[in-house]
Amino acid sequence: MARPSSPAESTSESESHAEPTTEDLKAQIGKLSEDIASLTEIVGGLSEKSARQVRDEIRARGNAAAERGQREFEQVQRAAQQMQGDVDDMIAQRPMMSVGLALGLGFLFGIMTGRK
Repeated sequence: MARPSSPAESTSESESHAEPTTEDLKAQIGKLSEDIASLTEIVGGLSEKSARQVRDEIRARGNAAAERGQREFEQVQRAAQQMQGDVDDMIAQRPMMSVGLALGLGFLFGIMTGRK
């Protein structure tokens, strides 16, 4: 026959299948907090790395644009110097024609901008 269980036996059975204690829950929450902190550090590191890569790429593109701009400026400057040299040559070769052309252009400009 089955004998009735004593209170000591029922206590040992309930401890083996017992609900988690407050200390167990605190330990699990502590582990979760550590995991969340670790994930936060990882995500923060990724966003910092990404921001650094974007900043470096923008800086590289800016430097490349500045170099292109400098080359273009130098080309325009050379072209302007060439034109100035051509005008100086024309004035030296035909001084009267240059003075007449300057007077004519000045007269036209005055008529166009003059008020009526």
